[in-house]
Amino acid sequence: MNYMKNGKQTGEVSNIIHAMRSVVQLYQNCRVSEFGPRALKHVRELMVKDELSRKAVYARVNRIPSPTGIKSATLIQNGGICESKVSFE
Repeated sequence: MNYMKNGKQTGEVSNIIHAMRSVVQLYQNCRVSEFGPRALKHVRELMVKDELSRKAVYARVNRIPSPTGIKSATLIQNGGICESKVSFE
């Protein structure tokens, strides 16, 4: 995936960060292997509870990467900036 265009970061990075906030809120202390369909359902329910539109919930849920093939993932918040480190098998 390419999140740079003409040397600048695209808006997709911000979209992914917004999508991952609910995941981090609920599952920050869990292993990637523990995040499955039931966990994704809980994340979606949190987004609905936060009164996001159906369209926004759908878009955000579709930006959450599938744990299949992910070896490890870390989301680090440093001074308000989220940095993700993901390694694939």
